[in-house]
Amino acid sequence: MTAPDLIRAPEPLADSSAWHGYFLANAAAQRTIPWGDPYRLSAAEYAAVIPSIQEFQLGESSEGRHLYLAAQRHARQARDPAYVPAIAAFIREEQRHAQHLRRFLAVQQAPTIGSSWADRIFRGLRRGTDLELALSVLVSAEMIANVYYAALAAATRSPALQAICAQILHDEAAHVQFHCERLAAMRARRIWPLALGARLRHRALFAGACLVVWARHAAVFRRAGLPLAAYWRQCWREWGGAMRAARRPALVA
Repeated sequence: MTAPDLIRAPEPLADSSAWHGYFLANAAAQRTIPWGDPYRLSAAEYAAVIPSIQEFQLGESSEGRHLYLAAQRHARQARDPAYVPAIAAFIREEQRHAQHLRRFLAVQQAPTIGSSWADRIFRGLRRGTDLELALSVLVSAEMIANVYYAALAAATRSPALQAICAQILHDEAAHVQFHCERLAAMRARRIWPLALGARLRHRALFAGACLVVWARHAAVFRRAGLPLAAYWRQCWREWGGAMRAARRPALVA
């Protein structure tokens, strides 16, 4: 499936029903992954990207139970029942990414992994009843993922991996919008010092996440021609665009 056939995300500040509809339509309009392509990674490509893909596959494979429960609580408080099926559809989309990455690993005769210290940190931060913290962690990871998957696509000549990355990049752009709109809605109801404090904590969280991802996946970025300084600038460009969306007046409570 070519890029013009992909489903576009709703207009900014869409309600939860529109987001649920988007995720359902997007699930039915996926790119075709050329699984039958005979390309196999070279030894240098394999060494650079396979350990990295294994860790990202693990991160994408979360069941999302804690997020779903936090979303249910928030939906009751905000009187927005459509948010629950929208979050459930988002979780399924993340799990589809994990399935694609797992299949790619299998094609390249590489196993999946069961744990990593970086994944344990991110999962630990997402747990609990605080939906705002969970979304802050998620959207931070997704902003960095936009930089990562673009680099991953450039790091090998695999048509299958490049198609997977293109689909994930399409999906992640919508995920960032979806979560930033919800964060904007939650923060809009606070007095400005508390809202500012939340943004500053989120900024510190994002900076830490950027450093963790570089420490774990530098080989991919370097192979794609993205040294640390360029990676850092690109991450903060992603942050700037997302936070402009998060500061818009929110239409949902």
